[in-house]
This record gives sequence, C-alpha cells and structure tokens, in this order.
Amino acid sequence: LASGFTTSNGSFLLKGHEWEISNIDPVLKIFHKCNDKGIPCERIWPIALPAKYITFGSEQPSKIMDIGILNLEVVLFRESRECVVNRQQHSTDY
Repeated sequence: LASGFTTSNGSFLLKGHEWEISNIDPVLKIFHKCNDKGIPCERIWPIALPAKYITFGSEQPSKIMDIGILNLEVVLFRESRECVVNRQQHSTDY
C-alpha cells in the first residue's frame, strides 16, 4: 500500500491505496533499531490499523489516524526482527 521514512524529528505521513474485491487488513510496520543492544537486524512493530481509517471507493482518506508519540525502547509482545540489506529496494514488500 505505502512505505516511507521518518523526518529528522521522527514524524511521518503515509497515504496508500489498493483496489481489492475483498476487505483489506492493513498493518503499519515500524522498522527500527532503538534499544537493540547490538543485536543484528531491525526490530519490527506491527500495528493493525482500525477499520474506521479505511476508506472504501476512493483514493482520498476520509479520516486521518494520529498514531501519537511512541517510545521505541519498549519491547512489544508481537515484535519481530528482519534483516534487509537495502530497505528502499524492498519497500514494496511492506
């Protein structure tokens, strides 16, 4: 659907669209290396997007989700790791 990077202050804006016959279950995946103590690869935080932020039949969103401020030091229960050599080269995989 979409991929991007944070600005120097950590903010980001993503807007994606997909034409599907069935419902979609979009997930925001945050890749980071915060507080990883030298462990190889990037930490991945998967965040399911609530249905109220999914707009049907239009590329323009009807509602914008403010994810707020996240402390990336925390270890999430469903967190995983992934090794990617060049994120931009693989950006369509996320």
